[in-house]
Amino acid sequence: MQTSSHDGDAQATTAEAEWALRVDLAAAYRLVALFGWDDLVFTHLTARIPGPSTVS
Repeated sequence: MQTSSHDGDAQATTAEAEWALRVDLAAAYRLVALFGWDDLVFTHLTARIPGPSTVS
């Protein structure tokens, strides 16, 4: 069973630049799967959100 901890509309509470990066990252994951690269060792994709770092 798959459950979600998602509450409400994520796009409404996310900055425009971050949302655009999320959309692009999701598209990249779909391309990885389309080309059959999702069963290899190096399948991790990341995106950096612009702005100050909140990690201390």
